[in-house]
Amino acid sequence: MKKRFLTTALLLAGLAIAAPITLRDGLGRSVTVNAPAQRIVALSLTATEILLDIGVTPIGRPSSATHPEAAKRIPEVGSAYRPEPEKILGLRPDLVIGSVGTTAAAIRALSALPVPIIVTSDSSLKNVYDTYTQLGQLTGRSNYAAARLAYLQSQVKRTLAKIPVKAAKPRVSAPPTRRILAIWSSASVRSTSPRARRAPTRANRVSWC
Repeated sequence: MKKRFLTTALLLAGLAIAAPITLRDGLGRSVTVNAPAQRIVALSLTATEILLDIGVTPIGRPSSATHPEAAKRIPEVGSAYRPEPEKILGLRPDLVIGSVGTTAAAIRALSALPVPIIVTSDSSLKNVYDTYTQLGQLTGRSNYAAARLAYLQSQVKRTLAKIPVKAAKPRVSAPPTRRILAIWSSASVRSTSPRARRAPTRANRVSWC
């Protein structure tokens, strides 16, 4: 009797872990995924690095994702803008993490695959934070993702505190950049925007986000 009870409990636990979840992605689409995903292809630099940061190794990556060093050992599936559906399908993924930078034609081609695709955005700090939360949910590592996100936010806060404040009024109408931050596995932050090559002030750095 005790053994039967234990078996039933384990089965119920497995069903709970594998329960489908529905998320709204960066394109505003409602996508249902059986979580936790086990075989993930990441099509953006940020998604690849966040997955590695929360302890999940994707089975495919874009050619631009070469950091951290562990990323180089992951098979390439084309570029972030033009992924190769044949390579992706050959890896037998159960989830594809796309990017808003991926061409519309590529998104249509990927959507035709028998695999759910979640499209993420990394054009702002909030987008990056949301991606941490979403990938934590999709991989069954929400608690760990939340801990890594909290650490990242503390690092961002510390970095901003070191930037001198100019007396000039902040520019709030600056056009958004394609990529403001790259999230490394150590949860450190670097700016990859061409505008960031100037010595930024605290005011204009915040206005970009």
